[in-house]
Amino acid sequence: MSEMPHDPMRDLVEEYALGQLDDVQRAVFETRLADDAALRRELAETLNTLGELALSAPVALPATLKNRVMAGVANSPPAQSSNVIAFASPARRSRATLYLGAALAASLMLVARLAFDLRAAQDEAANARRLSVSTARVTAQLDSLIAQLTDPGTETVTLAATGEAKPIIKAYINRARRSVTLSATQLETLPAGRAYQLWFIVGAKAVPSVTFTSDSSGHALVREIAMPAGAVAATAITEEPAGGSLAPTTKVIFVGKLATE
Repeated sequence: MSEMPHDPMRDLVEEYALGQLDDVQRAVFETRLADDAALRRELAETLNTLGELALSAPVALPATLKNRVMAGVANSPPAQSSNVIAFASPARRSRATLYLGAALAASLMLVARLAFDLRAAQDEAANARRLSVSTARVTAQLDSLIAQLTDPGTETVTLAATGEAKPIIKAYINRARRSVTLSATQLETLPAGRAYQLWFIVGAKAVPSVTFTSDSSGHALVREIAMPAGAVAATAITEEPAGGSLAPTTKVIFVGKLATE
């Protein structure tokens, strides 16, 4: 029984799968591929083999590879067919080099992915550490505020609105430390360039103090405001320029009377 003539198209399967053919070779191969079911099966097997190799799994080379290589060495003349364009077989490149290149590319992709995952894990750990530090700082501030407001020496004064305003403003006064913490809710948001200013009434004089604004929900908290020297009889709040004023320029909108020192 005579041996089947060597088909040069079989020599191009691996090169086609790895994108190694030039434009003319690829066009000829794809023309043959459209009419040759056996060639399509062989291409599918080759692609599967390359896929397994890229995943670093042990694979067996196609069983027909040795026969095709030996047939190429024997230089058997190709069969002529009306639907095949005859051309010289290209010089064969080492399959080992091609498979090694595919495996190396897959390894580099794996290393890049591991590096990306490592960086993501490091960023997540850094965010967790920052959150932990921030939480500890907020907790410490709250503990300090609670200790300050519950100090037996702290006097609570509610500033009453002088008009139709509804905000609630409380001043926590510690005379021993000569400091005040101001807490406000439901404050009206002021226009840009304007702020609320706190005043201490000493005798018949209004002594200027800090300026402040509320957040978007109308809340404000100003801690450790230093009290002026002398007997403070009351506190008051007016609306002033953002930088503050040396004397009130608008009417008093909140006022609170302190106990006699």
